[in-house]
Amino acid sequence: MVTMPQTRKDVKERLRIYRRAEAQRIILIERREKMLAELRQTNTDPRTPNHALDEISATLTSQIREQDNMMLEAVELMARLPSGSMERIIVELRHIEGLSWAEISSALSLSKSPLFAYYGNALDMLGESLSAENKAPST
Repeated sequence: MVTMPQTRKDVKERLRIYRRAEAQRIILIERREKMLAELRQTNTDPRTPNHALDEISATLTSQIREQDNMMLEAVELMARLPSGSMERIIVELRHIEGLSWAEISSALSLSKSPLFAYYGNALDMLGESLSAENKAPST
């Protein structure tokens, strides 16, 4: 089986999943709370089981867990970078904290040239790690 190397673009897309999943998770939590509150208001007899309430809660909770898992995958990818390394710090600030390049540059007292060099190194390191993982024989 031939595996494609992980490009910087591929790695960036996997890292961006964190912020998208985090935003979707917040939406789902708010939606679940709103829908459950509305259903509770319409159920005037507390002795009557509301199966719709249970189903909606279970479905949205499952979707929230999916987003949690996507966030975890992105964090696990970032954890492949050496702990405390400038590459890891920059990736975490960018993809977990959601800071702009200017904010990261200011926070780390780095000009943009070395900042982007560290970021590029991080993407290359992660791409190599993912490619090696894909090449490893499965048992």
